[in-house]
Amino acid sequence: MNTNQEFNELRKDRGIGVTEAARMMDASYDTVKCWAAPEDSKTFRKMPSYALKLFKIMIERRGEES
Repeated sequence: MNTNQEFNELRKDRGIGVTEAARMMDASYDTVKCWAAPEDSKTFRKMPSYALKLFKIMIERRGEES
């Protein structure tokens, strides 16, 4: 599983949309939208591993705040 696939799986499992994911990581909406795009899409961009790590950290923090 690549970083984009793992990112999208984590988002879907937790009901996190692209807008919320971008806010959590302090990233631009357009960047996150490219990471969430299907691999055969013109807008697809590979998600860097550091961004996936940050997303996982932010998910953990989000859980601690609940």
